[in-house]
Amino acid sequence: MKKTVNYKVEKDVWVKAMDEAFVKLNKKANIDGFRPGKAPRNIFEKKYGKQEIIFEAADKLINDKY
Repeated sequence: MKKTVNYKVEKDVWVKAMDEAFVKLNKKANIDGFRPGKAPRNIFEKKYGKQEIIFEAADKLINDKY
């Protein structure tokens, strides 16, 4: 059996989830010249890509909703 679940997320909820995902991922990131959790977002995105933050935020929102 296969099911599809659709729901919309408001902009402010998505922005908050993205910020929380960045903080969570940044704590584990190993970026030269920065302590874990202290790298600026643009440097993090250059090394790991913005898609990592998007995937983490989406995963959190899906798990919370489901």
